[in-house]
Amino acid sequence: QLIIILYVDNVLFMGNDKKLLIEKKCKFMKMWECRDMGSVSEYLGMKIKRDRRNRIMEIDQIDYALKIVQRFGQENAKPVNTPLPAGYVPTKNEGIATPDQRSYYQSIIGSLLYLTLGTRMDICTAVIMMSQFMVNPSEEHIQKALYIVKYVGSTLKTKIRYDGSTNEGLITYCDADWASDKIDRKSVTGYVIMLAGAPVSWV
Repeated sequence: QLIIILYVDNVLFMGNDKKLLIEKKCKFMKMWECRDMGSVSEYLGMKIKRDRRNRIMEIDQIDYALKIVQRFGQENAKPVNTPLPAGYVPTKNEGIATPDQRSYYQSIIGSLLYLTLGTRMDICTAVIMMSQFMVNPSEEHIQKALYIVKYVGSTLKTKIRYDGSTNEGLITYCDADWASDKIDRKSVTGYVIMLAGAPVSWV
């Protein structure tokens, strides 16, 4: 079994037959100009640490998360315990955002979205909720987006840890929040797929 993950100019080869893996990797490198970086330790900005003996793998975006916190000036902010304040329900902006407000807000949410897609499932709901206001954010929306950044700074060392010794296969959890959206009354559904005791996919 051989699995190849290719994203633009980043490639990962993995499989259960080392001879076949090396053979295919060599053929690939003859066709495309690239270099072998050895065992993976980083991919698309995600740090990957493996303990083969204990069948443990950890993935994090600590360096990227720190850059976000510093970029938006929240490195010395007071720590917060949740991605958004408890009970917070966003509302539409009744005014019109300035181009600067819109650009700033989109920068914050865009930066957070990459964290959400990579390793930070804990901010997923908050970021997706606030992304609804990308076109016309209010000052309150901006402050709440920065609140998420504060939370990221407060939980900077968060990692995903897969433990093969659990022998846990794929487990899926799903839930729906029926018509709780105060803006358009739409229902919101979310899920998380777990493997080896940690998430591999979520929304």
